[in-house]
Order: sequence, then C-alpha cells, then structure tokens
Amino acid sequence: MDLYLFDFDKTLYAYDFHFRLPSLSLVTGVSQYHLAKTWWAGGYGARAEDSFFVDDSAENVEDTRAVGIHAHQLVYLDGVPQSAALDQAISRFASRNT
Repeated sequence: MDLYLFDFDKTLYAYDFHFRLPSLSLVTGVSQYHLAKTWWAGGYGARAEDSFFVDDSAENVEDTRAVGIHAHQLVYLDGVPQSAALDQAISRFASRNT
C-alpha cells in the first residue's frame, strides 16, 4: 500500500535518488546504489489503483484521486488525528480485492 512515483520523469528520478534512497539507505544499511539498482530494475513500482495515499490537504487528496490512486483525507479535531476513519479507509482499501 505504498505510493511510489519512480520513473515518471527525470525530476522525480533525481529526487528519489538524491533524497529518498539515501534516507532508505540509512534505515536499512544497504547502499543507495544497490537500492536503486534492485528497486528500479526489479519493477517494484506500484500501479495507481494499487496505491493508497493519506494527507490532511483536501486539494492533495482530490488531485491524487484524479490520477486513480485511492486516497483518504486525514481530519484533525482539536489537533488530534481521527485515526478511526483512517483505519476504516485502510481496511476498505486492503479488502477490495478479497
């Protein structure tokens, strides 16, 4: 249930290589070059309809849905995220193919 925006264009590729992969490398202890080679060459990008996106911005959620990605707007009440609604959205998403 991850959203991966690899290979859409050179800008996103560069962002992934210079920002995301170094962070992932720190967490995993694996070289970012190895990660790049195995990730992109392995075809681990997700299809839009198999991805789930969460954001508190209505505009971001609407834009995400417009490209076919399942999305949920996280709502805060008195500064507290309403996680029950998020849990329900994730459950619906996860059970859609079962």
